[in-house]
Parts: sequence; C-alpha cells; structure tokens
Amino acid sequence: MHLASVRSLLAHAREHLDALNAAEQRYTEGDGHAAIHEVHDDGRRHLFRLKIAPPPSELAFIVGDLLHDVRSALDRIIYTMAVVGANGDPPRDQRRWYRFPITDIRAEFDEAVERMVAVPEQVVAELQRLQSFDGPMIDSVLPLYVLRDLVDSTHRESPIIGAWCAFSRFINAPGAKIASFIPLAGAVSDGTECEVTFVDPEVDVQLEFRVHPVLQTRNAADFWSADLPSVALGRTLTFIEGTIVPRFEGIT
Repeated sequence: MHLASVRSLLAHAREHLDALNAAEQRYTEGDGHAAIHEVHDDGRRHLFRLKIAPPPSELAFIVGDLLHDVRSALDRIIYTMAVVGANGDPPRDQRRWYRFPITDIRAEFDEAVERMVAVPEQVVAELQRLQSFDGPMIDSVLPLYVLRDLVDSTHRESPIIGAWCAFSRFINAPGAKIASFIPLAGAVSDGTECEVTFVDPEVDVQLEFRVHPVLQTRNAADFWSADLPSVALGRTLTFIEGTIVPRFEGIT
C-alpha cells in the first residue's frame, strides 16, 4: 500500500526542517551575543560574562508547524489503514479514535487499539512492536517517544526555545585555571559567568564561545536535548520516513 498522503505530510515537514535549520544558523551566527571581559586583582582574575540574545519567536513557530505535520502523518497512517480495513471511512463519531498510539503503558495501548475496530490485526501487531512497555526505553523507538513528549508538551502552548551556551576554549592562557563554569540553558538576555584565575599575571586571554537554540521543557531549568532542534527533530523525521512508513506500506 502506498501512503501518498502520509509522505506528502512528511515532505512538508522536511520543508519546515530546512527552514528551522536556516533560522537556527541566523540566530547562532547573529551579532546579539557578546562576552564582556572584566579584569580584577591586578590581572590575576578574569571574569567573562556572556550576554545572550533571546531566541527569536520564529523558531517556536517553525517547530510547532513541524511537530504538527509529523504527528498528523503518523495519525494518517492509522486512518488510512482503517479505511482499508473497513472498506470505507469509519463512522464520523469514531474518527478521533484513529490515532497512532505511542505509550509505555500496556493498558493504554490495549485501550487505544480496542477502540480502533476497523484497523486490521496485522496493523495492530506492527503498532505493538513500535511500543516500549514496562521497562527501559528501547533505543530503536526512542525517536517516537521524543515526538510524543514534545507534542504533549506543546498541545496547548507554543514550544519553548531556549539558548544553550558553551565556552569552547580560552586562547593565549598558559597555566590558566577555570575557577567556575556554569553552562546556560534558558531563553534569557543575561548570560552566565565563568571565572578564570591565571598563574601568569601578564597573560592576555581571549574567549571563544558558541550559542545555539535548544528545545526546553515546561521546567525552565531543563531541556530535551543539548542538540540543535533541527538535529533532534531530524532524527525523529528520518526514523518515521525510513522505518515506520515502509513497514506499513508493506502491509496489504
């Protein structure tokens, strides 16, 4: 079975992914970030305070559109299979039940597939193989659960895009010791601080740092991954395109 409408949705999601990658690059390479260098104790203590520009709202809009397309593509797989199984559209009042289940609780899965009476048993068996029940998460299906958690998190609100900053290296700093280092995760305008204490008071130190956006959870102190959103979501999209869709296209 060729899932043309599903692949069309995923192709649209690819377009959003390309747009996201471009927007990330504009933010990362933008001129809104700066490191303020303060020298104390006659040159023996150097304090760097980063000023981080908040990620632009367009990142959240693109991520939201991408998540919607990918989640819709998965649900379209199930609905298409139901149409084939019932030789027609399910009753209107039951159509909302035909959603691609992603759960780590077996009872939730059983309840979901019990409602989808028009879905063939072969489809249900394939769906079950794509779940991770009652134990450690199966790495092979992890991209699905990342998608589920992100969609659940953004169901009523826009995605939260934070900023991740890391000091990459200090230049011309022989003998320098880092006294404190606090990485940043959050959509804030004021950055973090890193103190460097030098053995050589004559040293002239410079700082390299990198800022990129990340997908935050509702808890502002946490984030889904230190990866770029396009990288994290790209893994999920590739998994669905290359693994999930072919599995269901092979069902006749």
